Amino acid sequence: MLARAGRSLSPEARAAVDAYRGVRGEELDALLACASGRELVAGGWEEDVRIAAEVGSSATVPVLVGGRFVDRAGRPLRA
Repeated sequence: MLARAGRSLSPEARAAVDAYRGVRGEELDALLACASGRELVAGGWEEDVRIAAEVGSSATVPVLVGGRFVDRAGRPLRA
């Protein structure tokens, strides 16, 4: 989004963009194949990995405020 707005990206942001481009369209496979994904699946958290791989599925942006996550509008997120 920043790049589209004519703003330059930090080196870290460019690395994140490049990493995402490398797995775009294969997010779930990439997460299930990486070490952290395998650990989560082995621990019984496969559904969480599947949810994490969903792209464009949520309009909520979680923000940590006062030790709890709220959506961008300040409403508490349900657990």
